Amino acid sequence: MPSVPFDEAVPLLMEEFRWNEWFLETYWPENAPRMELIARLALAHSPRPENSRLLEVGCANGYAAALFRLLGFQVAAADAYDDRRREELFLRLGIPYTTTSLNDPEPLSQYPDASFDCVLLGEVFEHILNNPLGLLKALNRILKPGGQLVLTTPNPSTIANCIRVLQDNYVLWGSRDFARMSKFDGSRIIDEGGIHYCEYPMRVTCDLMREAGFTIGLQRYVAPGCARTQSPLKRLLKRLLMVTRLDRRRLLSPGYLVEGFKSEH
Repeated sequence: MPSVPFDEAVPLLMEEFRWNEWFLETYWPENAPRMELIARLALAHSPRPENSRLLEVGCANGYAAALFRLLGFQVAAADAYDDRRREELFLRLGIPYTTTSLNDPEPLSQYPDASFDCVLLGEVFEHILNNPLGLLKALNRILKPGGQLVLTTPNPSTIANCIRVLQDNYVLWGSRDFARMSKFDGSRIIDEGGIHYCEYPMRVTCDLMREAGFTIGLQRYVAPGCARTQSPLKRLLKRLLMVTRLDRRRLLSPGYLVEGFKSEH
């Protein structure tokens, strides 16, 4: 598949998801800045994407894998559940998919050592119950020497979370479900995408990545975009934060990105 620039890939991606109004009107506008930053980092690391193998771990509906395929990468994807529409999308774009549990004792064991130039772990780390550090070590194993990991996850160290604690309210997304559902099916840990089991401050995530064998590159708090489905007041507040760049500060940003590199040796 011939590669196209990011600005040309996005309309093609929107066409693929024209059936999903929520994705087009809400999810993508809010997450476009994060995805543009991830794409910029991946392309800086792999300026000839057609020669680079990229794995998206926790691909959900497949939009990010599809985007990077349109950008020219050789893309593979993995997640814990099957999805008919995603299967059709991946078939059209030539993206091989593997069903796998990231809570396995040896996650991603289906992939050989040094298989990929780049791995994306976008909004997944907070959902891992069994062994988050073990997953990071598995990602390091399957990367080639010098390979790149781009990880994004929610930022718990915010004023909003402080207010929730002061209000004696839930802090983690999915807390009600966490208290009510079993985490095991026999001896198997259930993958549950609707629960944040733990949200890590950026400093902690960087420490875990170093322990897993990564050298840390870019660290950045990431501001969300605006969606027309949001209230006018929320859109106004977001724009004010964007103009002042306060949305890139720890206390006000809902998420962050950390880039890691596997040792060349």
